[in-house]
Amino acid sequence: MPMRERNLQNAQGGWLHFIMSVLPWRKRSLLIFVRVASFVFVAPFFSMGNTPARIRAGLSFFITLLLYHTLPETEIVYNGLLEYTVIVMKEVVTGLLLGFGTNFCTSIMSFAGQIVDMDIGLSMASMFDPTTKQQTSISG
Repeated sequence: MPMRERNLQNAQGGWLHFIMSVLPWRKRSLLIFVRVASFVFVAPFFSMGNTPARIRAGLSFFITLLLYHTLPETEIVYNGLLEYTVIVMKEVVTGLLLGFGTNFCTSIMSFAGQIVDMDIGLSMASMFDPTTKQQTSISG
């Protein structure tokens, strides 16, 4: 067998080995990415209109890379595509709930600041917040 054909076979076998070794990584990293992306797209700072979608997607991907190597490896058990889709949807719902919870906590802090402003007499003094595009009180 000529040298060129032998190198071609080794290269193809190498790619097949690489793809087969990456498949378990993709299953787990997709679940992490879906949860992080759904959180980032709903979280208070990143869901504003002034943060581009590409930045949010890139940040989600970068956080996924960081989390993939820090989280312990667990086996994902499913029997088919439908069960894996259900697992992915659970991750989407979990990320959305985390994002909405964070949004709710931010709203609570803003409301507490407005109450403090009313107590100290600064309720009429307000300024424009460019991130939320709303009038906010001085300390809220």
